[in-house]
Amino acid sequence: MLKLILGYYDQYDGSIKMDDAEINTIKKKDLYSNISIIHQNVFLFDGSIKENIDLYQGYSEEELEKAIELSGLKKLIDRLVEGKDTLINENGSNFSGGEKQRISIARSLIKGTPIILLDEATAALDNRIAYDIENSIINLENKTIITITHRLSRELLSKYDEIIVLKEGQVVEKGQFDALYDNKGYFYELANIGA
Repeated sequence: MLKLILGYYDQYDGSIKMDDAEINTIKKKDLYSNISIIHQNVFLFDGSIKENIDLYQGYSEEELEKAIELSGLKKLIDRLVEGKDTLINENGSNFSGGEKQRISIARSLIKGTPIILLDEATAALDNRIAYDIENSIINLENKTIITITHRLSRELLSKYDEIIVLKEGQVVEKGQFDALYDNKGYFYELANIGA
């Protein structure tokens, strides 16, 4: 689904539109300048935490601090002697999976794009931190958030305008949390397994 949204495929059935323009008619550069994606798998390069977040794009200190706060990195950075100038070893070997995930989240949030795609973005984080970060992202103003998740938190999922339930690659249900839950279908089963 994310590959379709990101325009990886020119041939598909149906219609995928962004502001009334079919996705396959939008230049990739323009499409990607409006979308940030936070992947489950994180790539970090040799450089500072700051450099891994801002990718040398010259963001302001205020933009950097906001991304650090929203991604749950602030406590970690405050503990480090060098703070956000702390060097990251090859592929982040001196950071835990959850810490690397938060750096990746900050990298996406600093771009300030109107569309944010979360692909199991908080999978490497413990439940409390994952909840706090996703909740912060959902509450951002003027953003479209599309989340792929196996975490079925009623409180978080109730904040989404629509939930699309996939089973073996097919859409089997869609709607808001309470309606899907009350329907007692596949979503209900999944929600009760996770409870």
